Amino acid sequence: MRRWLLILPLLTGLALAEAPPTGIIVDATHLDLQRARFPKLYDPAGKMLYPPPKLISDANYRQGYTGYKPSLAAARLDTKRVGDNPLVIRPVGVNADDPTRGSVDLTEEQAAALRALNQSAGLLDKDKVAIVIGLGIESSTPADGATDVTPEATVTVVFTKRLRRDAFEHPGLLVVTDSQGAALAGAIDHRWQERRVIFRPAQPWRPGESYTVTLSKRIESEIRACLDQDVTLTFTICQPAATDPAAPADKDKGETAQSAAGVLGGLGSRNTGLDE
Repeated sequence: MRRWLLILPLLTGLALAEAPPTGIIVDATHLDLQRARFPKLYDPAGKMLYPPPKLISDANYRQGYTGYKPSLAAARLDTKRVGDNPLVIRPVGVNADDPTRGSVDLTEEQAAALRALNQSAGLLDKDKVAIVIGLGIESSTPADGATDVTPEATVTVVFTKRLRRDAFEHPGLLVVTDSQGAALAGAIDHRWQERRVIFRPAQPWRPGESYTVTLSKRIESEIRACLDQDVTLTFTICQPAATDPAAPADKDKGETAQSAAGVLGGLGSRNTGLDE
């Protein structure tokens, strides 16, 4: 316990645990991370922290890494690998020097914490590491909670990883409902290479109405990663701009005045000619 308390100051920005961690979960849900036979963790200087030399020499590990998990929830359930009190870290990015896109970069604080944990408990040497390659939402348009959405808008969701090509061939994986819970008919355009899906309603959105987009946790990526849970996004269509009922009348008055001025001007010209 004392060693763990000494490590605590190093863990700024991490998911802290009161008791000493029993394992490490690398949550890469937010990254376009791919499976690799030997995934690696790097510090900001490019030094490899995982796998450590002791693990590399292990005959079982040399058969290939087996700790990938499709979601954070699934990783927590693997107590044989990460124990009952795992430390969760979120890497800052996919390592650019790995052609397989299967390795990640850590912050200086994360790297220091893992070094300390390996020294105190041997978590890296014992391969007490699970890597979550789960699916996440990178962005959505309209944004969740938007209240000024135009009636011509379409719904676009960008995922952190490419989905299976047939991801939306089964019904119920993307559902849009109104404020009464009624499902809307529409077309789903799955652009899997762009990691995005677009929903176009069959009928125009109703001004002032609120809608909910539900993305099922059964949606799978190419590497069979999935959402940790169903994801819902809500938005509201804006009301049409108010019109001033007096505006047309004012316009008519202006046109009438302009017309009258033209007539008078014409009469003035003719009168001048008669005077001569």
